[in-house]
Amino acid sequence: MKTIRYFSVMLVALSVWSMSSCKDFDYQDLETKGTPIIKASMASNAVMGDSIDVTVNCSDAEGYDLSTLKAEMCYSGEPVNAVTVRTKTPGDYKIRLHVPFLRFIPNGTTQVRLTLQNVTTRETVENIDLQVERPHFKNLEFVTADGDRIAMTEGEDYTYTCLFDISDNAFKGYFRTADGKYRFGWAENDVAENGQGYLSLQSNKLGKVTVTFNTRDFTFAPQEELNIQPLEFRDIAGQDSYVGTLTQGMSYKFIGDEAVQKLNWFYDTDFFTRNADGTYLFNALTGTYTIKAMFAQNGFRIYAGDEKNPTKLNADGTGAIWIIGNDMFDKPTYATAHSWWTGVNNDVCMAPIAEKTYQVTLTVGRQIDPNKNFDFKFFGQPSWGTEFKADGDHALTTDNPWFNIDPSSGNVKLKDGVTLKKGQTFKFTIDLTKGCDKGVLKVEKNDDPTIEITQTNSTYTGRFIQGNIYQITGDAAFSANDWFYDTDFFIKNQDGSYTFNAVTDNYTIKAVWSQKGFRIHRMNEAGNKPASLADDGTGAIWIIGSAVYGKPTTADAQDWWTDTDHALCMTPVKPKVYQVTLTVGKQLKAGKSINFKFFGQAGWGTEFKGKDHDHLLTTAGTTFLIGNGTGGHDNGNIYLAEGVELVDGETYVFTIDCSKGMKPATLSVIKK
Repeated sequence: MKTIRYFSVMLVALSVWSMSSCKDFDYQDLETKGTPIIKASMASNAVMGDSIDVTVNCSDAEGYDLSTLKAEMCYSGEPVNAVTVRTKTPGDYKIRLHVPFLRFIPNGTTQVRLTLQNVTTRETVENIDLQVERPHFKNLEFVTADGDRIAMTEGEDYTYTCLFDISDNAFKGYFRTADGKYRFGWAENDVAENGQGYLSLQSNKLGKVTVTFNTRDFTFAPQEELNIQPLEFRDIAGQDSYVGTLTQGMSYKFIGDEAVQKLNWFYDTDFFTRNADGTYLFNALTGTYTIKAMFAQNGFRIYAGDEKNPTKLNADGTGAIWIIGNDMFDKPTYATAHSWWTGVNNDVCMAPIAEKTYQVTLTVGRQIDPNKNFDFKFFGQPSWGTEFKADGDHALTTDNPWFNIDPSSGNVKLKDGVTLKKGQTFKFTIDLTKGCDKGVLKVEKNDDPTIEITQTNSTYTGRFIQGNIYQITGDAAFSANDWFYDTDFFIKNQDGSYTFNAVTDNYTIKAVWSQKGFRIHRMNEAGNKPASLADDGTGAIWIIGSAVYGKPTTADAQDWWTDTDHALCMTPVKPKVYQVTLTVGKQLKAGKSINFKFFGQAGWGTEFKGKDHDHLLTTAGTTFLIGNGTGGHDNGNIYLAEGVELVDGETYVFTIDCSKGMKPATLSVIKK
């Protein structure tokens, strides 16, 4: 009899097929028959992220053929995972179901929903309870983008933590168990189990930071809004540029290849000001910019907009102004110049420093070639089109001793009798606030003096301007690679000139011939005495101590000598902030012991102490400590932590910040 029934079912199926082959078939007319039967067995509990096996015996009470078995994992009645298998014949079927690891799902009872369907589409549904728990991990790790693995420990409410030492404010990684069974990373714009992408983390603090991950809600930290945004550049095609929003007044940090972090890298002072901590303050108006790292020229090329849509000058004077000209100028250097070529890779974009006001700074010998004919012009785009002339709807006037605007062409040229001198810096500013037809070109010149030092006259005292370029002449030794020029005060440029790094003021520079280097200290306002520390934190801070340190080298170090040849003047890198860099084996002696102190003058008098003083100095460092009068360490004297030994080649940067006053000032020490 069953054979007949199966045969009749087959005839019905064939009939349905034949009808549907010649016309649209209404499946609602199909008569559902039979009673699918489910007998299931499985474990009573499971762990999120794991899998369970469900064994189901499938049959139909009336003998109808079976069609499919569907198994669904349901959280709060909603399917979160499903598997469907074909069930041609009665019998046992095994299904493996993943137990999804999702955020916020509490420990508790879920259901496995089984749906068995026969060929007539009759269904039987059965729900089986399953106890599901979120696992507690003993082996969760934070894995960095560089492949470092840091073990994490579990705290309260499924929160795992570890300490990670960072040198960049932004870093990436993901979380996984040591055996690789569980992984949490970025997928489809969210954190997910088995997400293969990296998670982005940010911290304003450098050094050891706490990294956390909560396996209940998938939150992770740190995700601080950065006071300093990192911009990454690598000497690889496609990774050498940044295109995006830059915000006026915000500080940025150049990361990636080491070259962009060096002091001799050209960062364009029209757009950026270098901060004492090595970050860069953005000077131009907030907007979209392109920064391209030109590694062959050791500098950035910066312009408004992007390569396909460079910013153009608007009719109201907003937007951008570009310079196109002879092959005598370019940025980062004139070495890349092409005569009257157009495009963002050849024309120089002026920095929009204020509404309808634009600036470009060019230094002879760096961005201007003094040996070629000076000739360029201001345009409203990096190509032919809108251009400024001496009159018309886009007109410029100027009144300066060095340059004029040709009345017929509008080209900017040298006035008769003017000769450019290497080291001179010209700042061109265009003001369109009164309209594009009433533009004013202002030109300022900084004469960067040539400092001449000889064996008979080894000292120079004068006013130095932060960011200006200086030529030091008088002896061939100054250009030698082994000559010490003090990177706290100066950045040595590729052409042998020096960019001054300290705050603008009077300084004395002295050549110490026996040690092949310069010794520099700040002078008072009159320029006739060494500077001292004022009560408001301005002035100078000096180091006096045992014979363990010295600049240019420790060769002339003397125990606690107090003249300007032995007391060491820290560099005022910005108002009320002082810095000194010492390399072990050169300016600092190797070993397990140091002993020096910070003073307010190059002699006895005002001094910083580590306890109960009006000039109080504190530190969060763990290598160089400040004595407080106990343990054999004088109050305020700097000493090494127990077990620390200075090794040749190590370089340490000491910074004292008095910007918040003297009670306390803070000492930080960074190992480079």
